[in-house]
Amino acid sequence: MELYRKLSKISFLKNSYAYKFLFVTFIGIHIPLIGLLFFVVYGKQSASPHSIVLFTLIMTLLATGITLWVLKKLIKPIEVASKALDNYKNSRVVPELPTAFKDEAGLLMANIQGSITENEKYINDKQDLVYLLSHDLRTFAGNSLGLAKLILE
Repeated sequence: MELYRKLSKISFLKNSYAYKFLFVTFIGIHIPLIGLLFFVVYGKQSASPHSIVLFTLIMTLLATGITLWVLKKLIKPIEVASKALDNYKNSRVVPELPTAFKDEAGLLMANIQGSITENEKYINDKQDLVYLLSHDLRTFAGNSLGLAKLILE
């Protein structure tokens, strides 16, 4: 969630989850290019074509690994929301999801949090109503039984 939180502070990424993905992917795609430029400009003056190809291949593999790792971290809000919903469904544990984010993942977490909170309110109201009705029915049944005994006597 920390990477998601940090990317959400960048103004042009704040309102779009897709932009966050595109930004990370854009940076990841350009790591090999930047590395190749530094290799050619600051490296040995007589770099062989094989060393350039090998360096580019290594940089591409490294950038792909880093990009996949960062994208996995960026998916964390979806995983957190899914886990919170699953925990509520199975154990009725009310989560504390963040609700301040304005992109699609943030709205998803806010909607899940709101739905769970509203559901808990309805469950508590239903339990209060059942308690009240059962109490009233017991009182009514007790009064009827007492009246029947009085009539019989």
